[in-house]
Order: sequence, then C-alpha cells, then structure tokens
Amino acid sequence: MNDAVDHVDLLMTRWSEIHPTAETATSYPALLRAVRAGQLVEAAFQGVARANGLTVRGDYDVLAALRRALPKSLRPSELARVSMVTNSGMTGRLDRLESEGLIRRAPHPEDRRALLIEITLQGVEAVDRIFADLAEVSGRLLDSELASSLERPLRRLMLELGDDGN
Repeated sequence: MNDAVDHVDLLMTRWSEIHPTAETATSYPALLRAVRAGQLVEAAFQGVARANGLTVRGDYDVLAALRRALPKSLRPSELARVSMVTNSGMTGRLDRLESEGLIRRAPHPEDRRALLIEITLQGVEAVDRIFADLAEVSGRLLDSELASSLERPLRRLMLELGDDGN
C-alpha cells in the first residue's frame, strides 16, 4: 500500500516539476488529501441518496435535521442552519421534499407570517433507511482502526478552520 500513488501524488509531482524550488513537503498535500477524500466520500453518499430516491444528498441533510428535531418542527431558517444547506437552496429543496410527501409545511401557531416544516411518517421511514445505508457505506469506506486514528486530527483541523458547530 505504501507504494501506491494517489491523485495528490500526481498533482504534487507535477507541481514540483513546474516549481522545482518550491517546498512541496508542507501541509498542502495533506489538505489536498482532505479535500479529495471529502469529494470521494461525498460521491459515495450522493449515490446512497440517489439509490433511495432523493435528488441530492442535501435533501437527506434536511430530512435528518427534521428527524433529529422531533417532536419539534423547524422554521426554514432554523432548518437551513442545522442541516448544512444554504438559505438560498432551502426553498427548492423544501418544494421537492414536500412534493415527494416527505415533509409538510404548516402555519406557525404564534406567527401568521411564518411556517414550520414537519417531517412526515414517510419522511421518517426514508431518513432512517438512508441513515442505515450511510452507516453501512461508511463502514466499507473506512475501517474502525482508520476511523479512530482520523477522528482527532480531523476534529482539530475543523476547529482550526473555524467550525464552531453551527
């Protein structure tokens, strides 16, 4: 395995040819690997979402946020914040999920101008099924030993980059 070449090795080899005096043994290759690994994991997770009838994995993020919030309903702005979906992408996503019968919009009981988003029983069943599939795919992508060794440095990187959990 140590002799295997990955995408970042190829990039860094080419960069060292273009800029032979540049220091290539810096943190740059590690960050490129983190980005590339994220892209590959995202592609695998996207496949799980599509296999379960969702258009994009972000739809799963919305359903998962609503599932975690049960029995509460969430305002669209709260949902955007906790589901890793931008405010601008939320309306179309909610339209799509509502048309699939996975969520419903309900009037806010205390604010006539506001809506609450509720997950339906069909949405709960879908998100629970997808969660199980994502856990299975995660186990295939990353064995428990490697996952344990990556957990702490990845958390540290996220905190260094300003991820405060919101």
